[in-house]
Amino acid sequence: MIRTGRLTEFVDEFIEIHNEEMTDETTWAIWLHKTIEMSYPEFRQSLGIDDHTAAAPPPQEVIQSTVMESKKILSGFVLSDKGVKQQNGDIPVAGNNSNRRTAGE
Repeated sequence: MIRTGRLTEFVDEFIEIHNEEMTDETTWAIWLHKTIEMSYPEFRQSLGIDDHTAAAPPPQEVIQSTVMESKKILSGFVLSDKGVKQQNGDIPVAGNNSNRRTAGE
């Protein structure tokens, strides 16, 4: 895994599997030890754990407003060979913030 550069992918998948197992164990223990008047699948569905109970996609208006806001935010930047160039021609330097104040100010 390390030689092929896929260690991060392996770790991410391992953590995801572990989290799913912990969720399943916890959910089962809660359902088993509580007096709940529903079946285990109904209980999982009521918690929104199962894939078919995923949240509905946002309305088209929300998507459009998000896209417009993103365009507005990005409109002030132009790509250059040296990085992102602002419309005024400045190229921001990492860690250089002209609006930053020091402790003595």
